Amino acid sequence: MTRTLDDFRDAPRYPPLAYRVDGVAQVASVSIGTVNRWFREGMLTARKAGGTTLVLHSDLMSMLSSLPVAEFQAPTKAETERLAG
Repeated sequence: MTRTLDDFRDAPRYPPLAYRVDGVAQVASVSIGTVNRWFREGMLTARKAGGTTLVLHSDLMSMLSSLPVAEFQAPTKAETERLAG
């Protein structure tokens, strides 16, 4: 029996095992410069496979989970009115 793409449409999807630097930036919604700063500051571990820099998915998730929780404060009525124009 020949399998087609339809056979795999409902298959479970798993995150990649590792990302290149541009993939880390895309997944984390930051710039490549920010990813490079994380490397320099020791926040994120880079691994080399030949000439390719890789970051393990588990390392990225651990680093992102360790970031402080952002505090959000709702805008005041005056700020809301000013922004509404």
